[in-house]
Amino acid sequence: MVHLVEFFTTINFQHAKLPILSASRLLRYATILSGFNYVIKHKKADQNVHVDYFSRSPIHSKTPDFNEDDIIQYQTINQISSVTITAESIKTATGKDPHLSQLCEDLKNGTIQDEQYSIQDGIVFRGNRVIIPQALRASVLSELHFTHVKTSKMKNLARRYCYWKNIDSDIELFVKSCQPCASTANTPAKTSIHPWEEPSSNFQRVHIDYAGPKDGYYIFILIDAKSKWPEIRLSKTAPTSLSTIGFLQDIFSVHGLPETMVSDNASIFVSNEFSSFCASNGICQRLIAPGHPQTNGQAGRYVQFLKKKLDAMKSEPGTLPSKVRDILYRYRATPLRCGSTPAEIYLGRSIRTKLDLLRPINVPAETKSPSPTTRSCLRSFREGDRIQAKMFINNKEVWKPGVVVEKYGRLHYRVRLDDGYALKRHIDQLHRSEVHRRVTFDCPQEEEHHEDLQSGNTRTSQPASSILAPRTPQAPAASAAAPTPAAPQ
Repeated sequence: MVHLVEFFTTINFQHAKLPILSASRLLRYATILSGFNYVIKHKKADQNVHVDYFSRSPIHSKTPDFNEDDIIQYQTINQISSVTITAESIKTATGKDPHLSQLCEDLKNGTIQDEQYSIQDGIVFRGNRVIIPQALRASVLSELHFTHVKTSKMKNLARRYCYWKNIDSDIELFVKSCQPCASTANTPAKTSIHPWEEPSSNFQRVHIDYAGPKDGYYIFILIDAKSKWPEIRLSKTAPTSLSTIGFLQDIFSVHGLPETMVSDNASIFVSNEFSSFCASNGICQRLIAPGHPQTNGQAGRYVQFLKKKLDAMKSEPGTLPSKVRDILYRYRATPLRCGSTPAEIYLGRSIRTKLDLLRPINVPAETKSPSPTTRSCLRSFREGDRIQAKMFINNKEVWKPGVVVEKYGRLHYRVRLDDGYALKRHIDQLHRSEVHRRVTFDCPQEEEHHEDLQSGNTRTSQPASSILAPRTPQAPAASAAAPTPAAPQ
């Protein structure tokens, strides 16, 4: 009994609890009262007699009595009706279904008193949804799947019109069993990327791939997984298993054999020759899943990197091999995301580039103390010391006296022989001597080219005759008897 007072702000019920109404009636009440601010209060029946009177007073009207629940249920049946599914067929199938026929009897006899169930014209409803008998469920699923509606939308339709136990599971199985839907299904969502485990040492795992052809060259790429150290080989012919093996042998001769080698499923990597090469060298060959190049992303990313660099350098002079060398050179000296360069990770040192010329060159100061491990460094000479220098005349070893003129670094000296020649000698070609200088006459003049170890410049030595003071001439007989010295070697 509803009594609206105080401008429809208070609703009085004579029942202590709200009555159980059908879903459609509650929905209609909620729609009407949504525009009001109301409070529900309990009011005893003896104080609410006027409302109770009007609820029991008969109304004589020729207007046909329409039950709102019946109208909604009729509309529901019409929505799911088709050629094979009609209200009559549902009624007949319900009478033949043992479970639903027993439920009808229990509802009619009052054995089951559940407000959510109702019966209309022999059809059982659960709320506003028709309970479909077992015999008609396949036809109803086909009707729900008309135009190949997907799972979620089929469930939304079913929640409006029909019901049976485990209907959601049956809808999922029905859609998965539809061949046209399976052939046009979307690609499943990609899973999160699972990175490769980082190797414990350099060149433990390598990734290989080919790029090109690019300007007539096929580019073979090998990347070390830990240090990202790249190796590239170029070929003007199409790659084969044998040519790839040759590239790998060339790289392995420098870096050694890896433990694991990752590649795609190209025929050159899965051939018998290539598999035998890997097996004979103890290399575990890992092939990625076909059509999923992300697994070999180490090599794939460098392929894209190299292509972009070559495209950017297209207008610059030079051949493709020279550009590839420049790209490798700079990449190995460029810091990675970790802050270290591939050269520092792989070689344990940084490689010198032109950018290092921006810094002043620090020349280490010379250490005057000799190295204790080198025996020859224990000896040294000073300018003006008398020495014997080793010479080679006619392929024979000859020691000639002279004097130290200048010292180059730690081990090299410039000496002037007594016969007039000035030349450079290693300390192993000198020994101390007290042989007095003998005066000689003019000797053949010969220029000697030698390299200054300190400055790195090449100088031309003049014979001693141009350096020393003019000699005092002796008797002609002695001059004629003096032998002409052989040219030193």
